[in-house]
Amino acid sequence: MADRPIQLPMPMINALLDGRKTQLRQKLDLPTKAASGGAIYERSDMGGWEPGIYGGRGCFTVDRNGTKHPAPEMVGLYHRTCGVSILAPIQVGDQFWVREVWCDLTTTHGRQTETYNSVTGLYERRVQPFIWYQADGDQPDIGNGAAKMASWRSPRRMPRSASRLTLLVTDVRAQLLSDISEEDAVAEGVERDSDGWRDYLMPSTQCCFTARDSYKTLWDSMNGPGSWNATPWIAAYSFDVVRENIDRFNRSA
Repeated sequence: MADRPIQLPMPMINALLDGRKTQLRQKLDLPTKAASGGAIYERSDMGGWEPGIYGGRGCFTVDRNGTKHPAPEMVGLYHRTCGVSILAPIQVGDQFWVREVWCDLTTTHGRQTETYNSVTGLYERRVQPFIWYQADGDQPDIGNGAAKMASWRSPRRMPRSASRLTLLVTDVRAQLLSDISEEDAVAEGVERDSDGWRDYLMPSTQCCFTARDSYKTLWDSMNGPGSWNATPWIAAYSFDVVRENIDRFNRSA
């Protein structure tokens, strides 16, 4: 089982916490060279990239002792002209742990605990970490009405131990980004109000007619202008959200 960190913008963190987001899409990095070392090319009578399923259905691998082991079903892409194949980096049963904007309030809000060490015969005091997340709103005060703001930290600096959201992958599809349906766009967690679906490029001035149009603006806001029009191949992941740190969850499972 593999796991990877993933960084999401604030609206998508809120969508996870609200239970609105159950899918996410990531661009697949396509190889530029065939197995022979030559450049990837496409013949019109043979075709280019297409989704593929590998393993499963009676497939197996053989170890050095000649023992057969079932090969799990995996999703990827296959190039019809060059015969090159790639796998999605995350498969069913794998996990993401989510990085978000956070701060460490252990100094002001960490709870002290005392445990007895039977080896030394002494009581040891420890401070339990206290992590606050920007998606949860303003930081709590330190008592007596006095506020003390800690610096918000970039999601890139979030350690694995501070993550509180784990995504268990239940389905993987390889497809063109433009093949997203209206239903899938809703499952991506895009927001809607009385005026329509949110425009993530200009949220204060415009709205979209469909969830799919809204997702187009979300994709470009996350991946850069024109990213949608490039129509990349992507891995579409469906998942269950577990509101617990990935390591604590895996130990209890």
